[in-house]
Amino acid sequence: MVITKGESVLQYLKGLWLILRGKANGIFYFSNSIIKLRQSFWLAVWLFPIYFYTMYKLQIAAVGSTGNLIAFIIIQISSYVIYWCAYPVVVERLIGYWHRQQYYSTYIIMYNYLKGVQILLVALLLYGASNIDMHEYFFMTANLLIVLITVVTEWNIVRFGLKLGGIMPLIFLFLDGFIGLFITSLAGALLARII
Repeated sequence: MVITKGESVLQYLKGLWLILRGKANGIFYFSNSIIKLRQSFWLAVWLFPIYFYTMYKLQIAAVGSTGNLIAFIIIQISSYVIYWCAYPVVVERLIGYWHRQQYYSTYIIMYNYLKGVQILLVALLLYGASNIDMHEYFFMTANLLIVLITVVTEWNIVRFGLKLGGIMPLIFLFLDGFIGLFITSLAGALLARII
């Protein structure tokens, strides 16, 4: 049976849903091939317009302006590309210490699809908040729910994908959070200079 790209995405979403619910068999929906690993990074390309829309809306809501639009676009593209590449590179080095290199492709594919889902959910929430009369508490609750879903799923991805238990998933969550915070802070500092 030939699986189309659409079926693959649905497969991956089903796998993530199972992983979120703590079911280890969710990893069987993901390939362990280098080709699929490379293809998973195309998500970054397809999702960039949605990410950019989200960052644009957040910038306008926070400051009221993007300042120099060209500089804003360059900063957003740079931080986005760095974020999608930095974590997989660091993880590739890190998992060597635990002899988990054979699980790397599956883990990063799951991670990339989780980040893609997170970008989509946040964009939908912001779109809803800006186009529907959404109560502030509903917005905050929905945003917290997205964060919780992402954290729980990412925790389980480390447990099932890299076969690491105990507090090891916490190390990967902190690493992801640190890299994301560092890139966001750097981008924020650069954006502050152009406004």
